[in-house]
Amino acid sequence: MKKLQDAEVIEALAIRRAIKFAIETSFNCVIIENTAETTFHIGHIIDDVKHLSKAMKSCEFHHTKREANQIGHTLARNAIHVDTEMAWLEEIPPCVYDFTWVDVINDVKHLSKAMKSCEFHHTKREANQIGHTLARNAIHVDTEMAWLEEIPPCVYD
Repeated sequence: MKKLQDAEVIEALAIRRAIKFAIETSFNCVIIENTAETTFHIGHIIDDVKHLSKAMKSCEFHHTKREANQIGHTLARNAIHVDTEMAWLEEIPPCVYDFTWVDVINDVKHLSKAMKSCEFHHTKREANQIGHTLARNAIHVDTEMAWLEEIPPCVYD
């Protein structure tokens, strides 16, 4: 039981630091995923987290099973061996690179459940040149984009 409590305290402290970091770096909307459901019942640390989260436009808390959050689990496991605070904003930490797509796919599955109707189909690249072109061009885009009626210029090339 002691190890579980220690892990919950460490996770709560990590969540508090993540929110402070988000505020310091002007992130206004964040989603905090944690694997320990009971973490949100740890008194003074959680009170501090709730207070800090009020400074943001949006701060959501989601319980996520460890299997669905391999990035967070791997970062936590590797953090034991790090003496300094680290943050990655633009690049993916090398220790979690292999899990990135798994977490993205799990996030898409979770978000799609909120839709009335959502289907996913595998299509070979040769049969979906437009999708492939959009994905290739998205690598160079820093903002979200949507086209509702006109065809994106990159598709004409």
